[in-house]
Amino acid sequence: KQSPAPAEAFVSDSQGRKVAFLSKPSGWSHLGKPKHDLPMKGESWQGKPELDKSTGAKQIQISVPVLKDGVPVGSLVVGFRLTDLTKD
Repeated sequence: KQSPAPAEAFVSDSQGRKVAFLSKPSGWSHLGKPKHDLPMKGESWQGKPELDKSTGAKQIQISVPVLKDGVPVGSLVVGFRLTDLTKD
């Protein structure tokens, strides 16, 4: 059972291609975008609040590296609806 947050989540391989996701994404590659490129350097990334095309919700995305033996092999991006983050 999926709770309201996260609104979306997906894993990309080292080339930025999505290999796993909660629901069908609006795009299939994040290669060349900070949400993938920074985790591939071992860093995390946080986007600005925006209206997401795939969910239709105002949300914020964060991403982190997926590691194998301490080396980035992909990225995990999770989007959270802003309304879910502000609930009591």
